[in-house]
Amino acid sequence: MSKKIVFMGTPNFAVPILKNIFQNGFEISAVYTQPPKKSDRGQKITKSPIHILAETLNLEVRTPKKLKDNKEEYEYLKKNWCKFRCGDSLWSNPNKRYFKFK
Repeated sequence: MSKKIVFMGTPNFAVPILKNIFQNGFEISAVYTQPPKKSDRGQKITKSPIHILAETLNLEVRTPKKLKDNKEEYEYLKKNWCKFRCGDSLWSNPNKRYFKFK
């Protein structure tokens, strides 16, 4: 059984970490990052650095607005073996019960 990784991150410093995990042959089942946001004066939709990298690597990108009480995301995460969370607060301190896998 191969180990699956769910990577969670948004900021620039998470990019080399995701890249390294991918290059070392780990199975990344999904990448969670904050949803694209409107930015600048033109209110152009901007994706996070992790979102852009994950799409470049052809990885599944999931951008829920919140994880708490989100049954669809909980069921998805429950099927995966482990997670790697890098730095942000999507998530504003997610409740640990959502990430206990057996």
